[in-house]
Amino acid sequence: MRKAMRRPALTGFVVAKWGEVLVAFIAPRAGWLTTEDVTQACAARIAGSKRPKRIIFVDDASLPRSATGKIMRHLSEDAIASGKFEE
Repeated sequence: MRKAMRRPALTGFVVAKWGEVLVAFIAPRAGWLTTEDVTQACAARIAGSKRPKRIIFVDDASLPRSATGKIMRHLSEDAIASGKFEE
């Protein structure tokens, strides 16, 4: 599964119902990777409370990055809230 992803990134996102949920941004490599594939892989390896509640497939270049290449999570959260990223 890890080889099917270019750069997975996780961030928290505030929602009224649960407080904060985990959102996974995944830039897939060539080939197909589905939400179901990611969900099954997470279910097999990660406790339910630590699994991402939303999985968003993105182009690697669309995530905001700092000069060192790290994902700027606070900007990613703002982009989710504004509707820039859809599942």
